[in-house]
Amino acid sequence: VRKINAEITALTEAAGALPVNITLEVGPGSAWIYMEADGVVVQRGTMLAGSTKTISAREEILLTSADAGSTKVIYNGKDLGQLGRSGEVIRNVEFSAPAAE
Repeated sequence: VRKINAEITALTEAAGALPVNITLEVGPGSAWIYMEADGVVVQRGTMLAGSTKTISAREEILLTSADAGSTKVIYNGKDLGQLGRSGEVIRNVEFSAPAAE
């Protein structure tokens, strides 16, 4: 018997409060996506058309897409639209925390 203790709720609450939030919506075609959140790889592989993924980070998110025309980005609630043209490769697009005012 193995007993594991974890504070999952604390991690979930902290993730919702992080200053950098990206939602990817893939379509009309599939796209190979690579993302890092604060230096940690969180996505590497093909996302199918119609799929979405939301990532949060404290400092920055780096995004690479092998099909910018099928990669729609919503950054901190603001719809930025498609990253580029169909079939276009976009590398290391940086989304960082907004500057404190």
